[in-house]
Amino acid sequence: NRTLDVITQLTAFEMDDVLKAPNGVGFTNTDPMFYDGFSFGGISPYVQCADRLDGFFGECRKVRICVDKDFRGARVVGEWFPSSKIKQVPTSLNDLVDKMNSGECNVIGLPRSLISPLALLLVYGYTGEYTLGNTIISKSFFSVQTRNDDDQWSDFVNWIARALVAAENRGITKETAHKFTKTSVFGEEFENMFSNAIAAVGNYGELYATYTRGLLPREALNQINNGSTGLISSFPMGQRTHIIGPDPAQGSVMDIIVKRGVLRCGITSKTDEDVWKGMDKDYCRALSASLFGGNSTKIEFVEMDTVEDGFVALDRNEIDVLGGVRVTLEADVLEPTTGKGYTFSMPYFYGPLDNDSYGSQSIALVTREDDALWSSFVFWIVSATILAEEDGTTQQYGKEMPTVNLFGLSFQDMFRHAVSAVGNYDEIYHRSPFIPQRSGQNMLNLNSVGRQLYDRF
Repeated sequence: NRTLDVITQLTAFEMDDVLKAPNGVGFTNTDPMFYDGFSFGGISPYVQCADRLDGFFGECRKVRICVDKDFRGARVVGEWFPSSKIKQVPTSLNDLVDKMNSGECNVIGLPRSLISPLALLLVYGYTGEYTLGNTIISKSFFSVQTRNDDDQWSDFVNWIARALVAAENRGITKETAHKFTKTSVFGEEFENMFSNAIAAVGNYGELYATYTRGLLPREALNQINNGSTGLISSFPMGQRTHIIGPDPAQGSVMDIIVKRGVLRCGITSKTDEDVWKGMDKDYCRALSASLFGGNSTKIEFVEMDTVEDGFVALDRNEIDVLGGVRVTLEADVLEPTTGKGYTFSMPYFYGPLDNDSYGSQSIALVTREDDALWSSFVFWIVSATILAEEDGTTQQYGKEMPTVNLFGLSFQDMFRHAVSAVGNYDEIYHRSPFIPQRSGQNMLNLNSVGRQLYDRF
C-alpha cells in the first residue's frame, strides 16, 4: 500500500514473491544478502547421528529431533527420519529450547542463525550441553525487497547491495569509501551513491559483523566467491507455489507470445567460438516448451551481429528474450544504445574478465522491464534447470519436476516441460559446443562449502 519504500529486514527470496501480497502485487528482491542453512544442534552424540542421517543404529536409536514445521528443512527431515523420531513444534524457538531443557528432544532442527551456540545462550538462556552440526539440509536466501512496479528504484536498491559486497572484495572500507567507483546511470546527483552508502555502513563484511553481533560466525555461504567454488544454485520455490495465479493479462508479453504461436529469441555472441550460443539456444528451447505445453520447436532464433543490436531488437519488440548477455550496471539500468534498462535472469555461465582484477563476467538471459511476470517466468525457468541437477532429475525424468500454479494453470507444468525438453543444467552445459570444461564458478554451489557472495561490478 506504499506505506514503505523498501523492506530492509532481510526477507526470504522465494518463487512465491511473484504473487506475494494479498492483492496479487509481486515484489522484487535484491541479490541475496544473507544465506542461512537448516541444520541440527543439540547434544553432541545425537547431533552427529542426525548429521549422518542415522536414527536407526546403536546410540542413534535414541535420537529425538524437534523441528518447526513451517521451515522448508523440516519437511526434508520428515523424508529422512521416521515420524517416531520427530516432534513438530509449530510455535516458537522458546518452545524448542524448553523441550531441549526437559529432555523431550536431544536435537533441534532449525536455520543455523537461530541455533548457534551463542544465540541460544544470549537470547534464550540455554546453558546445557550443546553443539552445532555441520550438515546443511537446505539453504535459505534472504534479500532486501521492493515493489515490482518501479524498476529504476529496484535497480537502485539492488546495486547498492551489490556495491557493499564489491567493496569488501576490493578492500574498500568505511574509511576508504571514496575510492569506490562513481556512476552516472541514475543521474549526476547520485554519482557518489556507492561511496556514500559504504561510508555510511561500511562494506559487506563490516555490515555483517555489526548485524550479527557475533551471534553467528561468518561461514562459507556468506563469504565472497574467489572463483574456486561453484556459484550455480537454484533459488527456493517457497511454500505457496500451489496457489493459482492469474493467467497472463491480455496484451502482456506471455499473452502475445502464446497467441503469436512462436517465441522470438535473440542470439548473440562476441566470441568466434560460440562459447555461449549452445546454452542460449537450449534455454530458449526450454522457454518454448514451458510456454507451449512441451513443444520446444515453437521458436524463431534471430541472429544478432552484436549485443547492442540485440538490445535494439528487444527494445523494438522484435524479440521477446535475448540470450548470452553479460550482466553489467549499465545494461541493467541505462543501456547506452537504447537508453533504457533491462531485466536479467539469474546467470547461467561465469567466465573470466579480460582486463579486470576483480570478479568475473556472468552471462544471462535478458528481457524488457515492462512486464515483471514475463521476466520472472524467464528467471525461474533458468533456476528450474539448476534445481533439476541438484535433485538428480535428468531430461528422461523431467516429469518428476514439481508443478507450479503461480503463473496460471496453463503453465503449471512449466518446469516439467522445460527439463523434459532440454535436461538439467549439467546436461545443457555439456551439450554446448566449444564451451570450457565445467569447473570453478560453473559448478553447483555445495551446501556446506560454497562461497555464495559474488562481486558483480
